[in-house]
Amino acid sequence: MNRSWQSSVATLGLFEKRFAGDDSLMALAQRRFQQAGMGTEIHAGTPQEWRGLLGLRPRPGAPAVVHLPRDFDLTNEHVRSRLVELVSCGAGQVIGCVVHDQRAMVEHPDEYLRTVRELAGRLEAIKEAPVLFIEYAVGLDPGAFVAFWKSISDVDQVAPCIDIGHVGIRAASSA
Repeated sequence: MNRSWQSSVATLGLFEKRFAGDDSLMALAQRRFQQAGMGTEIHAGTPQEWRGLLGLRPRPGAPAVVHLPRDFDLTNEHVRSRLVELVSCGAGQVIGCVVHDQRAMVEHPDEYLRTVRELAGRLEAIKEAPVLFIEYAVGLDPGAFVAFWKSISDVDQVAPCIDIGHVGIRAASSA
């Protein structure tokens, strides 16, 4: 990955409207993020949501990462096509998109690996496509999660995302 943003640390904060009428809180968050020099993380599943929330970035060009719907199943072709469409909308505007990992990563590793490689190829064809991050979220054995990433280390367009909250849940469940 030869991306300029990788050479510096980007501090992002979740920027999410949770309730109708939160517009004033969103404007306040926008101002506070701007003062702190932060970028944003948003949750969006449609191009319209992307545009609306990216319009609230603290400043034009501020780093942004989009969390896609939690039910995105990368083994489903319809979902992969939708993901490619969403990534195309965000090309040049966001640095990354996040989906959750799936049990298929360890239950059907060859199929999942082929699927992710195929998806990465489709994403690489999009000019200025954001990186697709697959977040550790469903409580897989951490060793299996790492093994998957070792097997796909030659793919630049897809990368792991470690959410320490999910790691903590896994550790607590194991204990």
